[in-house]
Amino acid sequence: MFKGITGSSEFKQALRNKFKIIIAKVYHICVFGSGKSSVYLLYLLQENTCVEGFKLTIIDPKWQQLPKKCKQDSKATFLSLDLLKDSEKIALVVKNQDLVVSLLPPSLHAVLARICLKYTTHFLSASYVSSQMQELHTEAKNKRLLFLNEMGLDPGLDHISVLEWIDRLKSQKAQILALSSHTGGLIAAPTGKYWDYKFTWNSRNVIEAGKSGGVFLKDFKSCYLPYEQLFAKSTPLQIQDQDFETYANRDSIPYLEKYKLQSISYLYRGTLRHPDFCKAWNELIALGLTDTNKVLHFSVQSTTYDFLSYFLERNPVKARAFQEKYCQNFFGLKDKCAQIGFTSTSAMTLPLLKGTAADILHEILKIAWKLTPEDRDLVVMRHDISFEIHQKKYRATRMLRVFGEDVYFTAMSKTVGIPLYLAILAFKNGKYKGFYGVHIPNSSPLYLPIWKYLPNYGIDFIDELSDSI
Repeated sequence: MFKGITGSSEFKQALRNKFKIIIAKVYHICVFGSGKSSVYLLYLLQENTCVEGFKLTIIDPKWQQLPKKCKQDSKATFLSLDLLKDSEKIALVVKNQDLVVSLLPPSLHAVLARICLKYTTHFLSASYVSSQMQELHTEAKNKRLLFLNEMGLDPGLDHISVLEWIDRLKSQKAQILALSSHTGGLIAAPTGKYWDYKFTWNSRNVIEAGKSGGVFLKDFKSCYLPYEQLFAKSTPLQIQDQDFETYANRDSIPYLEKYKLQSISYLYRGTLRHPDFCKAWNELIALGLTDTNKVLHFSVQSTTYDFLSYFLERNPVKARAFQEKYCQNFFGLKDKCAQIGFTSTSAMTLPLLKGTAADILHEILKIAWKLTPEDRDLVVMRHDISFEIHQKKYRATRMLRVFGEDVYFTAMSKTVGIPLYLAILAFKNGKYKGFYGVHIPNSSPLYLPIWKYLPNYGIDFIDELSDSI
């Protein structure tokens, strides 16, 4: 069942041989968070405590929801603590760690990082660097601490796999002309009828995805798509004979500098979904179902259909446009509404009676889009690069497909957890000495210790080179 989790048999035997000779120094690690994307990482850490000398602490009020293989009392200490409510107890734990790993919601990373700063502890996360995190750079650098972020799937594996490629091409005197990068966490067997999406990571992030719009580079010019247009202007993309669609992911422009690509004409970072998801999701956005400002109140008898009706009644023009598309089942809108309880015949009791529209929609979709034992998830990544070398122009593609094993050991959990685990090994083995402050894996000393060992854990990218263009 767990093929690829702990690496190839040869790789594990090499570790055992090493352990016979060297008694591993105890390395104290504390992981905060035990949600959907944590499972592979927690399993890897517990399985390798003896070989690597890990002293592992896992902190989460809901850690008991973990699968049995991730609750090995003999290999880890489990604490039901809340970062904000149990600050004194948290501080006592953090001060005794070599490394803290945060798998908490994004808003809490900087809070935890400040505690690490106080007690001189290195910090690792899979999330984007926020402005609050970036503010800690100078102080962390002065204390000779590394706060390494964006070390998951996206962001994380996307940086690592793109930059290894770019740097190798540049070493061959190639000039990079254009780059696009797309990543998606999806279900493996789409119906072609419903939303074809289930939650395999932080579900709230899915609800609020795209709120800041999308920015990308085209013909050397910055192009901006506001939230109201972002999903409507998704574009089709085929990966290994399977159809997807992609929408612009956040702001791609900073990656001109992060990837050292200031002279290219096109740069696009996108998020993948199965066909018709984006245009249907845009209909919910247009009606206001993802709004985070106004608090709504519904009666005890309210249903999910009443929730949709509330917005249709208050937006007659948008309601008419929605109903026209619904009646003709454009992009499967009728079927998609039925799946999430937005029809009179499929309605269910409203799971949240007071909250913003986004709060209530989130609770509805946590039920409708919950991964079932029959589901398997899929992570897909594709990079397309155009470059010139020896006065010839080429196009090349780098692709990754990873399938989940069950509702716990998902492809999402694997592709988030393995980069984090390899980064922990790099921390422990001194590979990151000399790197201090707030960083992401955008230089070879930071990403190569990860890239080198990915195949040992079942993460294999496929490269295809086209003829010259």
